[in-house]
Amino acid sequence: MIIGYDHSQIVINSKSATQAVVKGETESPIVYTFEHGKAIIDTADYTPGEYVYQLFKGDSVILQDVIEIKQNLKYVSSAYNPKSKNRIIL
Repeated sequence: MIIGYDHSQIVINSKSATQAVVKGETESPIVYTFEHGKAIIDTADYTPGEYVYQLFKGDSVILQDVIEIKQNLKYVSSAYNPKSKNRIIL
């Protein structure tokens, strides 16, 4: 699992992958191309939550895993509640 924050960048390194595809629960898949063994994912438009990503070499999937995007506190409003949904319910 990769953990990152919204409004930042996540770098995925791979010597063999040519593309990375990231998909959230409601978002369309986003394709990132590897350059010099790195794919840079800009999370500015990502909402906090879990996303699945796959690494491709050509048309073949060579890895699948999860990216967890956490809230970047620098970009929250004063109404933001840092408690988890479960904590709020309790």
